[in-house]
Amino acid sequence: MTLSIFASDSLEPLADQLAESLTVPLPNPMQSELVAVPSIGLQRWLRLRLARTLGAGPSGDGIAANIEMPFPGILRSRLFSADVDPTHDPWRISRLVWAVHHVLATADDPALLRIRRLPEGATLYSRSRRIADLFDRYATRRTEVLRRWERGEDVDPAGQSLPSSLQWQPHLFRLVAEHIGFPSPARRLPDLLAQVRTGAVDIDLPERFSIFGVSTLPGGQDFATLLSAFGERFNVNLFMLDPAVATSSRLLIEMADERSLLRVDDTSASRVRQPLLRSWGRPSREAQLLLPRVGLPQPSRLPSAPTEPAPQHLLGALQHHLRSDDEPAGEFKFQPDDISIRIHACAGVTRQVEALRDDIMATLRDAPSLSESDVLVVCPDLPTFAPAIRAVFGPSAENPAPQWTGPRRLRTTISDRGLRVEDSLGSALSAVVGLVGSRYTASELLDVLGLPTIADAFGFDSDALSTIERWLDHTEVRWGLNEQNRRRNGLTGVDTNTWSFGLRQLLVGMAVKDDEPVLGPGNVPAWGVESGGIDVLNRLVAVFDRLETIEREWNTPAAIGEWNRRLSDAVGNFFQVPFQDAWQIERARRAVADSLDDAKITGSDHVELNVTEIHQLLQERLGARAARPRFFDGAITFTSLRPLRWVPHRVICVLGLDELALTRSTPSGDDLLALRPDIGDPDQRADQRQALLEVILSAQDRVIITRDGHDVRTGSTVYPSVALAELWSEIRSIVAADSADDLEKLEIEHRRHAFDPENFDPTAPRGFDPRAIDAARATFATATTPEPEPLLPPIDDTVVGLGSVVDAVINAPRLFYTQRLGAWFSARDEGVEDNLPIATDHLLNWKLLTRLIELRRRGEPTAIELQVARARGSYPPGEAGTRTAEGLDLIAAEMVDRLQASGSGFGARSIPIDIDVDGTNVVGEVAGVDHAYSTGPIRATASRPDERLYRGTWIDLCALTLQHPDRAWQAIAASKGSREKDKVALTAIRMRGDTGEERLASAHLGMRTLLHLRSLALSEPLPVLAKVRATESRGAVTLKGWSTQGLYPGMIDDPFAQAAFGRIDDNALLALQTQPYDPDPPGHSKPDSRLLAYQKLIDETFELTAETDAL
Repeated sequence: MTLSIFASDSLEPLADQLAESLTVPLPNPMQSELVAVPSIGLQRWLRLRLARTLGAGPSGDGIAANIEMPFPGILRSRLFSADVDPTHDPWRISRLVWAVHHVLATADDPALLRIRRLPEGATLYSRSRRIADLFDRYATRRTEVLRRWERGEDVDPAGQSLPSSLQWQPHLFRLVAEHIGFPSPARRLPDLLAQVRTGAVDIDLPERFSIFGVSTLPGGQDFATLLSAFGERFNVNLFMLDPAVATSSRLLIEMADERSLLRVDDTSASRVRQPLLRSWGRPSREAQLLLPRVGLPQPSRLPSAPTEPAPQHLLGALQHHLRSDDEPAGEFKFQPDDISIRIHACAGVTRQVEALRDDIMATLRDAPSLSESDVLVVCPDLPTFAPAIRAVFGPSAENPAPQWTGPRRLRTTISDRGLRVEDSLGSALSAVVGLVGSRYTASELLDVLGLPTIADAFGFDSDALSTIERWLDHTEVRWGLNEQNRRRNGLTGVDTNTWSFGLRQLLVGMAVKDDEPVLGPGNVPAWGVESGGIDVLNRLVAVFDRLETIEREWNTPAAIGEWNRRLSDAVGNFFQVPFQDAWQIERARRAVADSLDDAKITGSDHVELNVTEIHQLLQERLGARAARPRFFDGAITFTSLRPLRWVPHRVICVLGLDELALTRSTPSGDDLLALRPDIGDPDQRADQRQALLEVILSAQDRVIITRDGHDVRTGSTVYPSVALAELWSEIRSIVAADSADDLEKLEIEHRRHAFDPENFDPTAPRGFDPRAIDAARATFATATTPEPEPLLPPIDDTVVGLGSVVDAVINAPRLFYTQRLGAWFSARDEGVEDNLPIATDHLLNWKLLTRLIELRRRGEPTAIELQVARARGSYPPGEAGTRTAEGLDLIAAEMVDRLQASGSGFGARSIPIDIDVDGTNVVGEVAGVDHAYSTGPIRATASRPDERLYRGTWIDLCALTLQHPDRAWQAIAASKGSREKDKVALTAIRMRGDTGEERLASAHLGMRTLLHLRSLALSEPLPVLAKVRATESRGAVTLKGWSTQGLYPGMIDDPFAQAAFGRIDDNALLALQTQPYDPDPPGHSKPDSRLLAYQKLIDETFELTAETDAL
C-alpha cells in the first residue's frame, strides 16, 4: 500500500488525476469510494467534474455515483471509532465540556482557584467550554503534549517547561482524565496507529481513499502521522493545491537541511521573490515545507493547463507573474481599455452592491458567451452584505416577482453555511430563559411577546401588541417583573414602574370608572381599559403569571436533569408552532435531553447549573442552523471566502474588501499553540490572505473588487485595506513605466448615490436601474428648473376657522400641508422607555401643569391629580419627585390666584365667534371670557412666555373685539415665569384706541392683515414659525429656535418645517429671499430675508393694533 501526494496550482489537473485513479474499481464493488474534501462547494464542483470523465462518452455525459465525500476529519473520527463506540465516547467535545465543568465545580484545589474565579457576567459553563475547546485543539494538533501531561510532565508543545501562569492546564487535564476514567484519544493514538500498520484493527475505510483540494494539512503534524500510518495499510492519495509550484520547488531544494518546525525559525518568506506571494501565500508555502520535515514523500508536481506565453490582459500578466518564481520585471504594457481587473470605491455597503450589480450587468451585456453561472461573488463579511444583496439584486430571476420595478433580474443565490437559519421555537425558548434574573425591561419583554411562537400561543396580533405598548407608556412600566425581581437587581422599596404595578393599574381600570383620576385599593392609580382590550389584558396577565412562576423557580440552581424537566414544561406552557413546524418542539426537547445524556456519560449530571449557564447551553445547542448551501445551479453565487476556494470561474468578484471585514486574529493568552506556533498551524489572518490569492489565480477573465471609498455618514475618505494596497503594489511592479499612469483607471470612484446623473453619462453609462435613471432625471430637472409657483388661493375660502388664523402665525408650514394638501406626518416613534425617571421630564411637567391649571381655573381640587401622578411612577421616586409635583401645583395655584386678582374668576367661559371681515366669515370660539369684568380672552400655558402665546392671545382679542365691540376687553397671556425666581408671568393685551370705534378699527386692521397672511400660507409653505426669532444687532442677524440646542429641540425637527425647508442651517433659512407678492411690513420696505420680512409684518401689525402691560 502507498501514500501518494500530488500538487498543482489549479484544480483541473488534480481532478483529472483523481478521475484516472477512480477508473480502477475497488475490489469490493459494493463499497463506496471515499474522497475527503475541505468544503461543500468544492465537493459539488468535484462531483460535476468527475461526471464528465467517469463512464463518459465523447460528449462528456458520464456519472459520478457511489462516491462518499466527507470532510477530512472523517479519517480521525473513523480511527477512534475502531476501539470505542462514538455514541459512548466520553472525550467528544460535547461531553468533554461537562467533565471540565464537573472538575471545576467540585474540585477543592488551590491550583485551580484562579481559573474558578470568574469576572462579572462570566459563568463556569462558558469557561469550561473554552477550556474543553483548548484540550480538543491540542488533541487534534499536538497529541504528544497531552501524553506528556498525563505522565506528569508540565511542558509546552515544544517540550519546554510551562511558565507558572499556564501550569494549571496540565494539572486540570490530568484531573479531567481521572474523572472520565477512560483513556484519552491522545493516549490511545500510538497503539491505534500501530494496529493500523499491522492490520490488527478494522477501520471503516475502503482500500483506497483520497484527500482532495487542500492547501494545508488539516491537522498539521498529527495529520501527517495519521497519513503515514494509513499509507502502510491503504492506498492513500493526497491532492494538494499550491499557488506557487515553482517557488515551492525551489524552496524545498534551498531549505532541504531545515528541520525546525517552529514558525519563528522559518526564513522562507525572505526567499520568496514576489512580494504578494510572500504576504498572501504563507499557509500553502508552510504546508509544502512541512511535508519532508514530518516524513511525508515529495509531491508529484502536476502541470496546470497550458496558458498563452504572452498574457493579453493585466489579470493574465499578474497570474503568470505569481506562478513564475520571478521577481517583478515591470514589462507588461497596460492598455487603458483593459478591464480584466476593476476596483470600485463606494460609500457604504449598499452602494458597493449597487456598483457590483451594474458592473456584472455590463459584463454580461458585453460578453454574449458569459452566463450568470460563470460569475462568482465572494464576500469576506457576507452576513453584513446579505440584506443589501437581496435588496439590490432583487428576487432571483427564476422566481416570480410582479412587484419588482428595479433593473432586469439575474439568477442569483446566496449560498454559505455562515448564514444561519434560526428556528422560531429555539430562539424564543432561549429568549425566555434569558429573561430569568434579568431586569425585564419594557422593550425587552415587549420584543419577547412579539416572537411568533409566543404571540401565536397567547393570541397577540399586531393590534394587541400595539395596545400593550400603549398601556406600557400610559402606566409608566419601565423595568422589573415585580418588587422581588427589583430587589434581586439591587433596588429595594420601589414597586412603581414594574410590570406587576402596571398590570394592577390596568386591572383597577377595568373595575372602576376612570373619567377622572382615580386611586384604587393600595393607592394604585386606575388606567381605563376599553371593552375591546379586556381579552388582551387577560392574556397578558396569563403570560405574567407564568413568568412569575419561572422567575421564582428558575433562579434556584439545579442539576441538568431538573433543568430538563423545567424546560420541557416551559415548551408546553409558552409556545405554539404551526403543524408543519412541530418538529421544532422535539428539537428543543431533544437538545436538553442530549445535554443530559452527555453529562451522564462523563458522570457529571449531578453538578448544579444556574440559569445563565443554561441560557448559554441553549444558545449553543439551539442556535441558528447553518443554511443549506446551493452551488452550480446556473446562478450568480454569492458566498464567503471559504466554500469555493480554488474553483475556477470566468468572473470572480470580491465584495467588500475592507479592513474591518478582514479578521485581525488575536490569539488567546491560554492557547499554547498560538503562543508558539509551528509551521502549518492555522492562522485566520493568513488564511484570509491566501483565499484572496486563490481568487486572483482562479479567475479566468475578470476580477472585480469593491471597497469602501468614503464614509457613508461623514463622506470622509476611507483608505484601501492593507490587503488591497498590497495588491496595488504588486500590479504596479509588473507594469511598464510608460503605461503606469493609466493604472489609475483601474479604480472607479463612485458618487454617493446610485441616482447621481454622472452614472448615466450617455458616453459611458454605469447604471442599469430604471428607478435610479428616473431619480437622476428628476434630480437634474430640479437643479435646472425655476422655483415652483405658489398655488392659487382656495376658491371656497369664504368661511374661515379662527384656529386656522392662529395656525398661520404659529406654524405656517403645518397649516399648508394639513389644510391645503391634506397631508399629515406621523410623529417619530420613540418606542417604550426602559429607565426609571430620575430627572425632571419637561414634557411631562408641561402636561401635568396644564392639567393642574385647568382644574384650578374650574375651581376643582388638584390633590387626586397629584397623587395619581406620583403613584403611577411618572416622577422620580422619593423626595425629588414629591418636590417637583408640589412645585408645579404651587405654580398653578399662583397663576390662578393672579388671574382672579386681575378680574378673571371662575366665571370665565368660552364665547362663540361669528364675524365678517371684508366679506370673509370668521367662526370659532375664544376661551376665558368674563363679561362681568370685561376680561378676556385668557390663554394660560404651562410653557414659558413666547410668541406662540402672545400671537394666539392677540388674535383671540381681535376676534372678541369684533364680536363684542361695545366693551374694552383686556386679554391676559398667562405662563410660567421666564426667570427662576418668577413662578408666573401675566401680560395684559388691549386693543389700541380710546374709544370703541378706534378699538374696533384696530381689531379690523389686525384681523384683515392676518387673513391675508393666512391666504398666502395656504398657497405655499411660508417661513412663519412662532418659535423661531430673528434678532438684528449692529447690522447682523442671528436666529434662535430653529436649530436644536442640547435637550431643547428646534423647529428643524418639526416634520412640517422639515418637509418645507429641509434640514438647512440658520444661515440658509435666513437666506430665503422675499418674493414680489410678499406684503410689506407697515410703514417699512421688505427686508431681503423672507423670514425676517414676515416676522416684521406680524410684529409691527401687533404693535400697531395692540398694547401690552406686565401684570
